[in-house]
Amino acid sequence: MAGGKVLDCETGQPLAGGKITLLDSTQRNVVETQTTGAEGSYTFEVDMNRKYKVLIEKENYFSKNFNFSSEQLSMVDSMMNPSFA
Repeated sequence: MAGGKVLDCETGQPLAGGKITLLDSTQRNVVETQTTGAEGSYTFEVDMNRKYKVLIEKENYFSKNFNFSSEQLSMVDSMMNPSFA
């Protein structure tokens, strides 16, 4: 699972009504599109061993995009807490 929160850069408040598009970076297909709610949050189910691009758009705002790999998510998820080892 991958997700995030969209914030207004000036106010730092969550941005409702943002269009979030998840694209498969390899095949360049749209995987899913969502619209942020009042909390500005979004979440996508992603397949392992794939590369993705997230595009964030909202009227009267600059668009933003970034790339990530599901492998990066598994590295974060599999970190060990030394206090439990």
